[in-house]
Formats: sequence, C-alpha cells, structure tokens
Amino acid sequence: MFTVIRLTDTGLDLDSEKVLKSDDYRVLQEKEQIIQDARHSADMIVQQAREVYAEEKARGYQEGLREAHNKRVELMLANTAQIIRSYQDVEQTLTNLVIDSVRKILNEFDKEELAYQVVRKALYHISEGAQVTVKIATDVAAPVRTKIKEALEFYPGLEKFEVIADPNLGDGDCQIESNFGVIRANVEDQVEALTQAMNHQILQGQTS
Repeated sequence: MFTVIRLTDTGLDLDSEKVLKSDDYRVLQEKEQIIQDARHSADMIVQQAREVYAEEKARGYQEGLREAHNKRVELMLANTAQIIRSYQDVEQTLTNLVIDSVRKILNEFDKEELAYQVVRKALYHISEGAQVTVKIATDVAAPVRTKIKEALEFYPGLEKFEVIADPNLGDGDCQIESNFGVIRANVEDQVEALTQAMNHQILQGQTS
C-alpha cells in the first residue's frame, strides 16, 4: 500500500523519489476506485449467485414435493382401480355362481312340476276373454293338463283352455297360443333373463 502525504507550504523535506506527483495520485485514486468497484461488483455477483442457488434449491425441493405427491396420487388411483376390478370380479363370480346354482336346482327339479310352473307363469300374461291352447313336451302333457285344470279358478278370464302334447318341445318348454297372440316360454329363457338382470345391476354399480 502507498502512504499518501499531501504537500503544503510548510516545505517538508522529503525524498523526491518517494514523492507522488498530483497526476500520479489522481491515477492511483482512479485505480483504487476501479478496484473498489470491481470488488463491489464481485460481491454482488457472489450474492446474486447465492440467491439463484437458493431459489433453484427451493424450486427443486418444491418440484420434489410435487413429484412425490403426484406419485402418491398415481399409486392411490392404481390401488383404487385394482380394488374396483377386484369387486367387479367378485360380483361377476357371484353372478356366475348364482346362475350355476339355479341351473343345478332346475335340473334336479321334477319335470312335471317344472313344466307346470312355466305354464302357470306364462298364463299370467294372458288377457281376459282369451281362448288358450298350451303346447308342452309329450311326457309331461297329461299331468300338467290335470294340474292346470285344477288351477283354472285362478284364471277366471279364460274362455277356452286346452293342453296339447308337442313332441318338438323339450322339458321346461311351453308355447301358449291365444286369440291375442303367441307366448313362448321356457326355463332357459327365464335363466337368461335372470343373468341379464344381475349383469345389469353390476354394470350400474360400475357407472355409479
């Protein structure tokens, strides 16, 4: 460092080689100012760099939090979807189990009673004043005819009623012909209607 001594009229006796001229002093001051400005600029750059680093660090932290949150949401949605699929699989399995059980029960059912119940249910759809002909399987025609005649009191609107054996019809099948139209009924159709109704309930549960 330089030691600057300002000259006055007192006439100090100084070594001329160590005396700084005014022009040189001015240059020295300018250089020192430049150095101070450079140091100030450097300090500002360092401070700005620290601020940028802190901001980026905070941004990275927040992005990390968002990414972790998004991953948790994705995992939750995936687990929820898996649970829904599991419930759907269970519902479908239960539906299949119910239908299989119904088929098993029907297969073990007495053929005459089964044919009678099919005819009886179909007759509920017949209007009053109808003239009815019931066609059923040959081997159950006679007993069903007897049971239906005994139950005619439940169908007061029937003007004419007869049961005819039809070799083309299987067990549990019947065809009811009247002056209002033809009704075909069989056990398989009723089982299919039950299956569709249960599947419809499952579908409604999925969309609700």
